[in-house]
Amino acid sequence: YPSLFVYRKGGKRIVYEGEQTEHGIVSSMKEFLSLPSREIRNINDYKNLFVKNDQPIIIGIFNNEQDYLYQLFIDYAYKKRKIFQFGHTFEKLSTLNDVQTPAIVLQHHPDVRSKYENEKFIFNK
Repeated sequence: YPSLFVYRKGGKRIVYEGEQTEHGIVSSMKEFLSLPSREIRNINDYKNLFVKNDQPIIIGIFNNEQDYLYQLFIDYAYKKRKIFQFGHTFEKLSTLNDVQTPAIVLQHHPDVRSKYENEKFIFNK
């Protein structure tokens, strides 16, 4: 099959790695229309990220949608949406009080983490 690329917003190229059938391409294009990261508006949204998910979750904490790091985060989320689950917030949440914005937090599900592992890893400037 030939290589297929999806271009977003005037040139941001993403390699299409889905099914190369009519149905597969259409369903993938519908998936590309939605944001790859779920917005976390409150503590319930935060908890819902961990429901039925034992993989690490990548959470971006930003000041606003115009933040340059937010744009980079969303671009990365589009590329890796099949591998990781992403969430982002512009709000102060009690569970993330120790994090200064802007930051990326890699957090493990509490059920799959041992007592010797960190709950979360914080990456910021």
